[in-house]
Amino acid sequence: LFNSCKSSSNPTDSGGIGGIGGIGGGGGGSVTFTITQGPGSQGGIVLYGAPSVAVTVTNVNYSVANSTTKGDIQGDGTTVFPANQPVSISEFNAQAGLKYTLIFTGKLGSATGTAYTATSNYTIQ
Repeated sequence: LFNSCKSSSNPTDSGGIGGIGGIGGGGGGSVTFTITQGPGSQGGIVLYGAPSVAVTVTNVNYSVANSTTKGDIQGDGTTVFPANQPVSISEFNAQAGLKYTLIFTGKLGSATGTAYTATSNYTIQ
């Protein structure tokens, strides 16, 4: 999907759920992302996001609590990701206990759908 190094076929360690708006505001519609993790191909951890409804993704902003680690992962804004299907976000060089905040932006259902912003928090297992 974004900067993926591994297929999303077998994510493990189910994590937190985020909701519309979350930290700092919201958008139209309603979507949440369930975050899970799996082993990466380069020694890191791959994070996956499963939307509660079909969505497109234009950006995923991530940050790590008590750290300067942060960034953006661009989506194409046109690919529709089905509800409840884990999609690889990226492989991170992360250690157990790190707390990630992921802010997803995009549109509900299709590239012409209602805009959303959803925030999910996840602690690396």
